[in-house]
Amino acid sequence: MEFVYKTFIVEDDEFFNNVLLKSLSSNSSLQCSSYFSGKQVLKKISQNPDFIILDYRLVDMVADEVIEKYKSANPDIKIIIISSQKDIKIATSLIKLGADDYVIKDENALDYLDKILQSYLKEKKLSEENNTLKNQFQNFIQLETFLIGKSHSISNIKKLILKAAQSNLNISITGESGTGKRFIAKVIHASSKLSYLPLHEIGIHDLENFEKYIKIENSESKKIPEELKKYEKGTFFINEISDFSVDLQVKLINFIKKLKEITRKKDYTGNNNHRFIIGSTFNLQDLLKKKKLNDELYFETLGLRIEIPPLRSRAEDIPLISEEFKNEFCRNNNIINKIISNDAKKKLMRYNYPGNVKELKAIIELACVLSDENSITESEILFNSNSQTTYDLNNSTLNDFNNRFIFNYLKRNDFQVVKTANELGISKSKIYNMLKDGSFNSSN
Repeated sequence: MEFVYKTFIVEDDEFFNNVLLKSLSSNSSLQCSSYFSGKQVLKKISQNPDFIILDYRLVDMVADEVIEKYKSANPDIKIIIISSQKDIKIATSLIKLGADDYVIKDENALDYLDKILQSYLKEKKLSEENNTLKNQFQNFIQLETFLIGKSHSISNIKKLILKAAQSNLNISITGESGTGKRFIAKVIHASSKLSYLPLHEIGIHDLENFEKYIKIENSESKKIPEELKKYEKGTFFINEISDFSVDLQVKLINFIKKLKEITRKKDYTGNNNHRFIIGSTFNLQDLLKKKKLNDELYFETLGLRIEIPPLRSRAEDIPLISEEFKNEFCRNNNIINKIISNDAKKKLMRYNYPGNVKELKAIIELACVLSDENSITESEILFNSNSQTTYDLNNSTLNDFNNRFIFNYLKRNDFQVVKTANELGISKSKIYNMLKDGSFNSSN
């Protein structure tokens, strides 16, 4: 991970100022700006630099005032005095005032300054890396909480998320509404090598803004506004790619290609400073076959694929997730913790959850409010009347379950056969035959 530190050079001798600027700018970890007076640099205090290389006696003041004001604003800033004064008393007084080091201007000054900066850089980078590791650890704790369960499918998902975080590959995340695609995208970014860069969720408005950025970038005559510079680096999350029209998908391809060109042009330390995470409720290969996804866009963003399983496919995880949501809600609302009864758990496990984990969370929170006792009973587990009906796992055959599942989708789509067939990935003739032979009678 490449960290860059803002460095101010404050030296009133123009020749030596340029020498310092050229010498320090050769270090890719330092972003250098030079100033020739105390007044100039005091106006820049809001920029909060990491290092200041400060001449002791400036044309308009001595170093004391600059040290006091910058250290007052940020005690962690490193201020290195560079001076022709060899008086130990001056050096001692400046160190007491807050300066971190003192370099005498002689033939060894640049070498000594470089050694000091290398020591401070190593210290800062270790601190930054430790903070990043702490953040990653916290993100994985959150991930464990969100992806609660012991099912085989969830274990595999967690492994893939770890692999995604450890690489800069593009990622595709697919899963039904409510399974947590946006949350997982955030965890992958925050736990990756690009976590020090921003996470952008890209929508139609951003594509229009990016076109403005390209025009300014190509003109090379206008200064790029700060709000548009953000598109140069970071992780770009595009949620529900199927919502983008064909024209917008072409714009998105241009977005990605131009981003690569800009990265090469700006020469950001030779590293890949961006990645794309694509989210969709539909299988991307199915969208490609149905001509709803541009093939160039598909291959341009092809990388590691993560498919989040629907909640109904891992019923054994539902009691564990319910417990977590119940504990969290009671804790946050100062409610005495409740016990979910066995009958309530069975009812929860029989439901189909079209809204997945988000819907389960809402059901548990409502049950906590409705319960007057210390336990949540079956009667307090209420489902959305517009959602798919419950089914009995113990008293149904696989064929019964299959018929009920298809019928629920058909009913939700107002008995539009073609739409239902497309959603489920089955032939419309199969649904017509099931309607004709009475397969749905027991589901009604």
